Amino acid sequence: MVLDGCSDGSFSVLQRAFELVEVPCVLAEKIPTRVPQTAKFVAAGTAPLVVFTKENSGRADSINLGINAARYPLVCMVDADSILDPEALLRVAQPFMDDPERVIATGGVIRAANGCLIRHGRIMEVRMPRPWLARIQVMEYLPAPRGALTYPLHSGEGLEVTSLGPMAYLASKEKGNNSMPLTGFRA
Repeated sequence: MVLDGCSDGSFSVLQRAFELVEVPCVLAEKIPTRVPQTAKFVAAGTAPLVVFTKENSGRADSINLGINAARYPLVCMVDADSILDPEALLRVAQPFMDDPERVIATGGVIRAANGCLIRHGRIMEVRMPRPWLARIQVMEYLPAPRGALTYPLHSGEGLEVTSLGPMAYLASKEKGNNSMPLTGFRA
């Protein structure tokens, strides 16, 4: 976990709940960061929790610090206010197991939970919020009917990520290969 200069008391809550202890740490900077971590904390008990604190330098810089600290090849980025489906991590990891040579990234569907009934970190009922501004935010997160981005890789090959409603597809641009699911779940 990377706390990017937050001043909302998150660290105090984590420190009490997990009995965090500061430990020395020097990270190899595989990906450059603008602001290095100020401290590393680990849970005193058996919880596998590591918390890095740093000055605020933006989301991308915090993500880079998290990637530098990762011990395993797959890394998941979520915000503190995210609610994950119980099967979400298994679903986004599945394409790596199915085709580890070609899959380089997966993603999920993001929806605003404004107005939804949430209990114990789970969405119990999807509802449209009452305020108009919140309704507009919900509409912003609905998937576009069709769109595509193509990124050049090397010598004539490209990576195409296409949004087809709630399902994302990865397509190799080499010799007309068929699209394959990037994530295997629907909203």
